[in-house]
Amino acid sequence: MKRHYEDLDVIVRDLNFFSTLPKVVRFGLYKAAVFVRKKGGDILFKQGDYGDLMYVILKGSACVW
Repeated sequence: MKRHYEDLDVIVRDLNFFSTLPKVVRFGLYKAAVFVRKKGGDILFKQGDYGDLMYVILKGSACVW
């Protein structure tokens, strides 16, 4: 799957975390990222899980229970 980093950058570059990073660094993160699709009701992580990942929701929403 060809990734469209310019299109992705338009979506996330103004988010607080990404806005502080130079474009070359943002693109490096995009290239290293794992893109996944989740269905409604899927669990991403549970309270107490080791925090070694960052999630960016490009479309949709998430609930915290």
